[in-house]
Order: sequence, then structure tokens, then C-alpha cells
Amino acid sequence: MAPIPTILLLGTCDTKLPELEYTSTRLQAHNCAVLLLDVGRKHTSAPSIAITHSDLLAQSHPSRTGQPDISALPRAEYIAALTPLAVSRTRALHEAGRIHGALGMGGLVRDGRCGGGDAGGAAGGVSQNARVDDGVGGLLGNAAAAVAGMAGSYLDSVEREGEKGEEPVKVGISMFGVTTPAVGAASERLKERIPGVEIYTFHATGSGGRAMERLIMEEQLDAVLDLTTTEIADQVVGGVLSAGETRLLAATKKDIPRVRTGGVYGEGGRGEGIPSSQSYGDADEDYERGGEEYWKVDGEESVGRGGKSAASNTRLLLPTGGVSMLDVPGQPFWNPEVDEVLFSTLEEELKGSQITVERDSREINDPGFAHAAADLLYSLIRL
Repeated sequence: MAPIPTILLLGTCDTKLPELEYTSTRLQAHNCAVLLLDVGRKHTSAPSIAITHSDLLAQSHPSRTGQPDISALPRAEYIAALTPLAVSRTRALHEAGRIHGALGMGGLVRDGRCGGGDAGGAAGGVSQNARVDDGVGGLLGNAAAAVAGMAGSYLDSVEREGEKGEEPVKVGISMFGVTTPAVGAASERLKERIPGVEIYTFHATGSGGRAMERLIMEEQLDAVLDLTTTEIADQVVGGVLSAGETRLLAATKKDIPRVRTGGVYGEGGRGEGIPSSQSYGDADEDYERGGEEYWKVDGEESVGRGGKSAASNTRLLLPTGGVSMLDVPGQPFWNPEVDEVLFSTLEEELKGSQITVERDSREINDPGFAHAAADLLYSLIRL
């Protein structure tokens, strides 16, 4: 009999037990086993609960008589106390191969490349439904179906992975709408050069950059083609798509093959109604699209601390013909003077490091440039 995927269902059983049990039945209808983990504040007893408060607290206090009563803590303190325990249990279950998916209830399910940004203006209002048999039942059923499908696919991939011999090379590539042609061309080039290569694309929307950095630290990526670094500009100027101060650092720490291009390095974004935290004078060129505003910042300012990181397996290839689809002649961000500040500052900051900096006269979405970047990464992988 073929194994079935197991879903970890997390929720507050003291307030949402009917919804959780309904979701559990929907998961089981999709041929999944379910482990229900209770993260509610009040103790709840039910046959459906597989992991209780006491089970979580036992991780840090093996003696049940010495377990603290955290249910009386203020809400924020309770969340801070219980979250690490729930995360630890989830990680342990995953590492043991006991779960193949997780579904948390108590918030929103959002699907899209800007899921980690401030998309309140696009998402609109959300209300809580009081009963499962109202409209929320359909929402929970859809969520269960989605997770069941993904978990089944994951379990299948795990089983197939065990049957394989040599591990494929796994390459992460950062992208944005304005670098999509470059990503496509570079991906095809890598597939030509590296048989069986697996390409993982990360949208540079903050959450994408953080995910890529985390996977690098977990040694799940073998190389990185960092074509899109707009998250650096957002971090510097207070934009809505920042990946935080650690963006670019994981590949340096792990010293894996990496090619950076400076793609979209000088462009930041802010959501509708959110004022810019800084003013950049004449370099503040705005471009609005779909309720979000993007602006080009001063080249030197956009370098940020991440540009100074040095690693022996990193190369920097600069597309002086334009760093994005909007940064070419006739487009709103075309400003060779500002780009030159970016390029020269990067070259100056990286003097004395182990990073080789090279200029290429083509724009980033030129297939020739994308192929050159992919070939450069291939040469590093072969070393």
C-alpha cells in the first residue's frame, strides 16, 4: 500500500476547534493523515488533538509537575512563549519525515509573488465568519485541498529522490518583472550547460530574498545567480520589499558559487499611501504601476552594506547598458549618470576583496548578457 502524506494542522483549539476538525475531515477526504497541534491559550481536551499544550511544554520542562502555566500570560507574552515550542516541534516532525505539509489556521491564505510585502491595498478587507457552514467552509475546504495536493507532490518527490543516484545541481535565481527575460535566458543556458540542473526562482519582493538566503544557509542551494537585487535598495531607503540587512550574506558565509549583476540595484518600491522615508532630490524618479510606486535612488546610496561582502566564489558582472527593463533608453529610469555612480562605487568598495568585478556593455535583459552571466556561474560551479 502506497504511503499517504501527513499534514500538521496548527490552530487555537479553544476558539477554533470546530473549524479545525472540519478542515481535518477535508484533509482526510483528500487521502491525508492529520496531526492536530493545539496552540490555543486555554487547555482543550478532544480526541482529535494529537499534540496538546502539555506535550509542547514538556519539550522545555520534561517534568510535568514543573511545567509553568503560561495560559494566564498576556496575549503577546503567551505567543512569544509558545511560538518557539511550536516551531521546534514542527521542525522535529519534519526532520523525522513524519509530516509532509503544514496548515495553520487563524489568519489568511495568500498566494502571490508579493505575499510578503504590504499588499493591504490590493487584498482589501477580511472578516471572520462565525460558523463553518457559512462561507468559511468553502475557504477551509479550498485550503485543505491546496495543502493536500502540495503535500502529496512533496511526498512523491521525497520518494523519487531516494531512488536517484547523484544529486542534481540546485541553482537559485532572483528575479523581478523587469528582469524576467534575463532570468528566462539564463535558466535555459544553465540547463544546456548542466544536465539535470534544478532551477529555483525567487521573486525579489522581500519574502523571496529571505527564502533564498534561508535555503542557502540550510545548504539546499548549490549556487546562486543573483540577477535581481532590488531588495537592497528597499532596505536602504525604507521600501516595502526589503529582505532585511542579511540579504547577500548567506552565499558569502557558505562560500558557494555566486554571480551578482547589480540588476535593479538602484530601484526601490513603496506601497500606495506610504510616504518615502528619505528624499533623494533629482535622483528621485518615480514610476507608478497598479497602486505601487517605484523610484530610482542615488547609485551610491543603493550599494548598501551588502555590496561590501567578499567571498572567493563570488563574481560581479555589471550590465552598463541598463540594470532593468525600465533602465534602458526611452524608459523612465534610464539615467547613465546615476548608474555610473552605482558601478564605480561597487568597484571602489570591492577593491582588495576576492570578488572580481567586470563590466558588460549590454543591458541586463539582453540574451547575450544573460548567457554570459550563466556561463560565468557555470565556470565557478566547475571549479
